[in-house]
Amino acid sequence: MAVSVKLDPNRQTVETGTPVALFPTRVGSSGEVTADGQRFLVLTPTEEASIAPITVILNWSSDRKK
Repeated sequence: MAVSVKLDPNRQTVETGTPVALFPTRVGSSGEVTADGQRFLVLTPTEEASIAPITVILNWSSDRKK
């Protein structure tokens, strides 16, 4: 989000504008801003992940032919 900020000449009050979305994101996205405020890195899932089951074989060396 971005918002305009206006200081009075005596710097006694601050006026803020209406927040505006800079780019679309999903709820739960996380990200960082560069120190100069010019770039953003946003981690957003692209699709629902489907995780295949993993098979772990224990003591596999005893099944090898000798």
